[in-house]
Amino acid sequence: MSRSVLAEKLIYLEGKPFSLDAYQPFRAVYDTKHPVITLMCGRQVGKSTSLANFLLTEGISIPQFRSLFVAPSKEQTSRFSNTRFAKALFFSPKIRRHFVTNDMPANNVMLRMLSNGSEFFFTYAHDDAERVRGISADRICFDEVQSIILEAVEPVIRECLAASQYKYRMYCGTPLSAENDIEVMLWQKSTQGEWVVQCGSCGGHNILGFQNLGPKFLICARCEKGPLDVRKGKWFLTMPDNPIMGFRIPQIALHRNVGTPEAYQSIMDKLRDYSKAQFNNEVLGISDSLGARLISLDMLKGLCHDYRWTEGLVDPVNMHNVMMCVAGVDWGGQSQTNVSRTALAIWGILPDGKLRLLFAKIYPSGHAIQDLDDIAQHCQRFAIRAFVGDSGEGMMANAQMRQKIGAHIVYGNRYVGQNGKIKWNKNQNDPGYQSDRTMILDQVMHGVITKSFEFPHWDQFEHFSDDLLSAYEETSLMNRRVWKHAATRPDDFLHACALGWLASKVATGQVIMYQDQLTIDPSEANA
Repeated sequence: MSRSVLAEKLIYLEGKPFSLDAYQPFRAVYDTKHPVITLMCGRQVGKSTSLANFLLTEGISIPQFRSLFVAPSKEQTSRFSNTRFAKALFFSPKIRRHFVTNDMPANNVMLRMLSNGSEFFFTYAHDDAERVRGISADRICFDEVQSIILEAVEPVIRECLAASQYKYRMYCGTPLSAENDIEVMLWQKSTQGEWVVQCGSCGGHNILGFQNLGPKFLICARCEKGPLDVRKGKWFLTMPDNPIMGFRIPQIALHRNVGTPEAYQSIMDKLRDYSKAQFNNEVLGISDSLGARLISLDMLKGLCHDYRWTEGLVDPVNMHNVMMCVAGVDWGGQSQTNVSRTALAIWGILPDGKLRLLFAKIYPSGHAIQDLDDIAQHCQRFAIRAFVGDSGEGMMANAQMRQKIGAHIVYGNRYVGQNGKIKWNKNQNDPGYQSDRTMILDQVMHGVITKSFEFPHWDQFEHFSDDLLSAYEETSLMNRRVWKHAATRPDDFLHACALGWLASKVATGQVIMYQDQLTIDPSEANA
């Protein structure tokens, strides 16, 4: 029995038997057997209901199956668990009768179980996946993936599938900018399935979009006649050889949104009231424009001075007025796009608080351990006073740096949830700091805008500039401001600069070392 038929036989929704008649495009989503699925959806298309039903029917049909649901925030996860999944579980009579018993060991917001041994874990991760470690799963479902920083959390979370015979993954969300992870890392690598509707007048096939919005109903893009009957649509895979099964589900693909004059008028009201970007994202389920960038190529060129470095030497001219040196390293590792590299930035602190870039290097290997000796030699050559390397995947590299250049000057930094603070991290394996990712990267952007950095001659610095220019600012649907970068354009050197900025605050005593709880006001700590 297919998953869609099982859902219609077992699940009740709002006191009535669930039916996919109003959600025709989702039938293929329920029934696909592809191990990796991406849903790029408009708002209010029934995505959350479908995800809950999908996970529940899969757990029913496969005993002892373990599903892991991940959303960006605790609030979103709790809402999904309580108002979507739990309602389907407890208010569907057949499921409650056969798969829910009073003596089950656990049934709460973060963990629900069926009597056949299937388990459903519910957690959250925006830019920090520590709370997910240790969970074993057969399927991971990322929801609102456009608001999750995948490069930061996915490598950790995917390890939850390590022991599974299934290793299923699902990514769902609403697109934002054309550089968002759901667009670049997922949709562009997917089969890019489109709900195609044939015109009853001319026989033309329509991939639903702006061109189909007539004044009173959906029209054919070729003959401009209508209305189009979206219930008769079929899926067409525009990139069938791609490795991820992808479906785009806009609001106008559902009959309930366009099948009556009143429902269609609601779409027209949004076309009138929404910005073009918002209408593209929330109604049509497509990405729009590029993320906002605060710095430009001209800004970076304006910070370049008439000095150059020579690898292996410390030029006394470059050291003029330098009070002390610090270093920041973003350690490379494995990533979906294979562009994660190790980046080193050594800064000189000047009397006026500015930072001068004395040496930088990007190591292409992507294997941090291979680059340790070279990095240690550069740090020793400049007699650095503080070294900050990213924690998490770089924990082992930081530990070896302590052996090479001194434990008293090496600190880790782990990005955690947004709170605008820098805190001391008591982790004995990698002592150092926890910081707000957005706030730390803000310091680099602010330093460029306020001309608080000095870079070498452009012909030397140009190699590093794209890592800074790749970063764009985006406001998520949770109203969180975040820095992101297109998956095809790395930002490793940007993070090395940010960690070097933090090292400068440690070396000058503006961030107190070893304090259990400390905060640093970003407005008072700008480079």
